Amino acid sequence: MNNMSSHIEADTNVSRLKSYLRKIPFLVRILIVLCIIVVLFIVLFPPKQEPLPEEFVRAREEAALVSKKIVQLTSVTNQKIKEIQVSRVAEDGGRALQLVKEAKDDNAEAYNNAFELSRHLQKLAESLADFSSFRTQRLAYEAVAVELSLVSEFITYTQNLNVFLDGLQRAIERKTLAEKGTILKSLSDVNKNANKINKLNEEFLGKMRKFDSSF
Repeated sequence: MNNMSSHIEADTNVSRLKSYLRKIPFLVRILIVLCIIVVLFIVLFPPKQEPLPEEFVRAREEAALVSKKIVQLTSVTNQKIKEIQVSRVAEDGGRALQLVKEAKDDNAEAYNNAFELSRHLQKLAESLADFSSFRTQRLAYEAVAVELSLVSEFITYTQNLNVFLDGLQRAIERKTLAEKGTILKSLSDVNKNANKINKLNEEFLGKMRKFDSSF
């Protein structure tokens, strides 16, 4: 009798977990657009009315490559999370756990690449001193500063996403919603990060409009 009750309880937990997974907001995709803007910024940034300093060109190209890696990794992580949401956790918990592990690995790599991107952006900022126009330098510095803040927020985002994935992994392994509080808290933090990144992105675009009008 006890075994039957335990079995029924386990089935109920699995059913609730599957239902809960389907309700998790798909927030990560917003970061792809923002990372693409980073790429566009680096590709389109150089002024066309004066020769480009060698250090600027090198830093821009390196930053663009890293940005593209982040875009790719974020996209892959998104897809893994989507697959987890629709996966048959009860029938194939092993597959769901594998997807979580892969998502965590991709997210960790995006985290490391974000640090690398911040270093390239700092080099990019240093190279702006070689431009002759003081106003162009100032506007460019302001834009890069906002972009560095955006990357910093993205780094925090990856950390919170990892907490979310850890909680999700434990929930799937134990087939219970005991981790619901952790999952919801980390998901809320991820959402806050995304909102901050949106605001920073709007600020960045405003800086870029001023930069473009300086020519």
